[in-house]
Amino acid sequence: PHPTPEHPARDPRTDYKEPLDRERMIAQYDGDIAFGDREFGRFVRELKAAGLYEDALVVFLSDHGEEFLDHGGWLHGRTLFDELIRVPLVVKFPGNRCAGTRVAEQVQGIDVLPTVLEAMEVPLPGDLAGQPLQRALPGGAKPRPALAEISHRGFVAHGVRTEGDKFIRRFSPQDD
Repeated sequence: PHPTPEHPARDPRTDYKEPLDRERMIAQYDGDIAFGDREFGRFVRELKAAGLYEDALVVFLSDHGEEFLDHGGWLHGRTLFDELIRVPLVVKFPGNRCAGTRVAEQVQGIDVLPTVLEAMEVPLPGDLAGQPLQRALPGGAKPRPALAEISHRGFVAHGVRTEGDKFIRRFSPQDD
């Protein structure tokens, strides 16, 4: 669906007036994802063309997802629901080590730095919060809770996820 004078698609926080608007915004978001996918593919093709892909460490992840009324809200930066915080994380190790392996264990964004350091054979500082994803590859990583928090434009919430449960405590603007 295309924007109209009545629904200009300028600000999703205020543009939602009818179900067609939600469909339009989801289509625009899908277009953003398709563009990013195409550009990432172009990046990988250029690495291969330059002969760098085989030895490259490539980390691809998202910083957040978007909410389209999944839990009654819009956009991001307001809650800790899965549509916002469960994001893609893809790692391609040098030599295509572990290619095609899918890690079932819960991992976190704080695991990216130790993953890169270990792949580059740089000693890990003892006080690093995350752990290298390489330890989760054989399925031997000890399950650990994942913490999440948001403090953005007055929206404040904390959450924790285990392998089987998730708890979210919203502090503002409402106390649920």
